[in-house]
Amino acid sequence: MLYRLTKGVVLGFAAAALAVACATPPPAPVVRELAEHLPAGADMYLAADLTRHYQFVLDVFEEAEQLNSDMRRILSNTEHLTIAMRTLPGGGLSGLYVAGRGKYPVRSYEFGLRVMRLWERKETRINGRRYHYWRNREDGSQLIFIDDHTMLFASDGIELMIDPPGFAQLPATSTLVALRSTGNQATPHPVVLSDMLERGMGLFAPEPSNQMVQALPDPRLRVPLVELALYLSAPGSHMTSSNESTEAAAQDAEGPELELSGAMRLEREQDARVFTVIARLAVIGVASDAGIPVRRLMETLDIRREGTVIGFRGIPVGEQVLVRRLGAVLKPPLEEVQE
Repeated sequence: MLYRLTKGVVLGFAAAALAVACATPPPAPVVRELAEHLPAGADMYLAADLTRHYQFVLDVFEEAEQLNSDMRRILSNTEHLTIAMRTLPGGGLSGLYVAGRGKYPVRSYEFGLRVMRLWERKETRINGRRYHYWRNREDGSQLIFIDDHTMLFASDGIELMIDPPGFAQLPATSTLVALRSTGNQATPHPVVLSDMLERGMGLFAPEPSNQMVQALPDPRLRVPLVELALYLSAPGSHMTSSNESTEAAAQDAEGPELELSGAMRLEREQDARVFTVIARLAVIGVASDAGIPVRRLMETLDIRREGTVIGFRGIPVGEQVLVRRLGAVLKPPLEEVQE
């Protein structure tokens, strides 16, 4: 009798413990920096603070023929936007990944997606946690709102963005363009993009492609670039104090003026030393092809070297020039449009 009672109590406690264990949800995913959701190994990364540059970003998406009513609505609620792109060897886009942070009315968004036949609701499990995302029936792109503040979009493979492997510990600042992590293949784009968001906007190429190097006007300027970071921000004091008036400069630069600055890292210090001497010529050549006013550029351009890193600032560029250039990069290939 006592044995049966004891056995029943023990089994009861065991069943209760098992039920509690089964009911315990998996640990919440780690809250990550926005750019950490982007995949490593992309060819190019972009970042923009939409609280300062909303209309500019809107114009870029419109130029790229990717601005529909849904995209406009999402962008209107986005504060920070980061993008990763993978390109094909001959040019064109092979992968697009977007991570946005803002204030999203998720229930309203998902209700709209649910009534649209273009999107279907899918489910996935990652680290014991269930997630629902949306898949576009036509092009296979995927969209998810992690919470009311985080939106992810992927041309494919959104599971890797939802809860990606952790990055190696990287210092917050460095004199280099970026810091290479050790022991894995993760690129240090979270550190670089965080810096770009603080400045306003920017672009980071961990390993500049051959096409980028070959685009330089003089074959002697084609040097082994390891990393390239470009920053876009409001003109600094060294630019606004130039002899040319801001109003005239804005008119010559096609719209409101921004300052382009950045840094490039080369393989060897000898390469950096030689390239610094002719860098001014290279910048003027590229700027001229891009429609940047050369006269004003000569007044404001500042180039300096530290080891293998060459830093530059003071390149005036009009917003409309950048809209056309970035829009061309983000525009889907012609064969996709025809399909």
